[in-house]
This record gives sequence, structure tokens and C-alpha cells, in this order.
Amino acid sequence: MGEWKSGLQQVLAQVDVFLPNEVELDGITGEQDPVAGIRALQNGRTLTVAKLGAHGALALKNGEPVHVPAPAVEPVDLTGAGDCFNAGFLYGHLAGMPLHWQLSSRDARLVARTRTAPAYKLYAMANTTPPKPALVHAPQGAAIEVEVYELPMSAFGSFVAEVPPPLAIGTLSLEDGSEVKGFVAEPRATNGAEDITALGGWRAYLARG
Repeated sequence: MGEWKSGLQQVLAQVDVFLPNEVELDGITGEQDPVAGIRALQNGRTLTVAKLGAHGALALKNGEPVHVPAPAVEPVDLTGAGDCFNAGFLYGHLAGMPLHWQLSSRDARLVARTRTAPAYKLYAMANTTPPKPALVHAPQGAAIEVEVYELPMSAFGSFVAEVPPPLAIGTLSLEDGSEVKGFVAEPRATNGAEDITALGGWRAYLARG
């Protein structure tokens, strides 16, 4: 177990989603029970999902186990099955982010994952379904994880028109000194909101459960 686990906790602190299978989870944590294994890896950031083969998949939500059974299919070729699960899960995870559909429906292309300049605060807005983040410029703020997309100019106008208040499109300063257009929020977005700046990003907040 020591060889499996060596240095893993430090690495997981920088990971949004971790997708081990049963054998890997047991080898890393020494826990034969997948629920106990996932609990052993909880760090407040990483979403760990255990792949259980024919028994489906398992994760924790709000600290409680959530089991999704495997669909009943007739296997043809199991080569790369784990990789296919990973890709499908990550696609669904990203596609479920608030407002992501407004990008994907316009053929936006992800070009970078980076951070803002250390001059922003991030909030989880109150009473929103699904939960939505609010990024506000603040001189005493922090660097926040963001994604940069390339969007056709012809689609930009309709994209902006669909952004719901109190969110807006403004100019974001990135950690490399460049500036891009991105989601920001009006001050009223922070009314009753939770300040989650210390988590460093929206995915870390969602993974917290």
C-alpha cells in the first residue's frame, strides 16, 4: 500500500476528478470496502469515483454513498472500457457546469485552463438551481481557476444576450498579464452568497459536496 500511496495525497490536492477502479482503490487505501476507500481519499477538493466493473460506479455526495448501477448490455470488446468511462464521466461533469451549454451550442473550443490575476473573489450564489458561481473583482482577492474558450465572433452577440443577471460579461485579467472577456458578476450577486475564494475555483467547491 505504501508504494501505491506514496505522494498521492499531495498530487490529489491539485486534482478535480479521480477515477480509480476497485483494485486501484484497494491498493491505494488498503480499504476493501469502496466506500471506506473513497472516504480515506477525501480532501475537500477531489471528486473520487470508484469504477466497479459490472457493478457500476460509486461516489460520495454530501458525504453519503451514491451508487449508479451498470447498464445491462452485451459486451463486445472490453478493451479500453475504463478509458471510455473516464471520458464519458468527464464530459458529463464538464457539461453539467452552469452555463456551459451556452458555449457548446456555439462550437466554442477550450484553449486553456489557467487562473485569474490575484484580484478576484469567488462566491456561490444563493438560491440558484443549478448552483452558480459569481466572480467579483476585489483588490484583496485571490487567483481563481478559469477556463478560456475560443468563440466565433459571429456567435458572441447571441452568447452575451443569454447571460442571465446578475451575471455579466466583462474583462478578466489572467495571471500571465493578458486580458480576456469572461463571466463576472454584479455586486448584488454576493447578497446571501457563500464566499468560496479560499477553494480557488468552482470545481473545488462542487467536489466538496
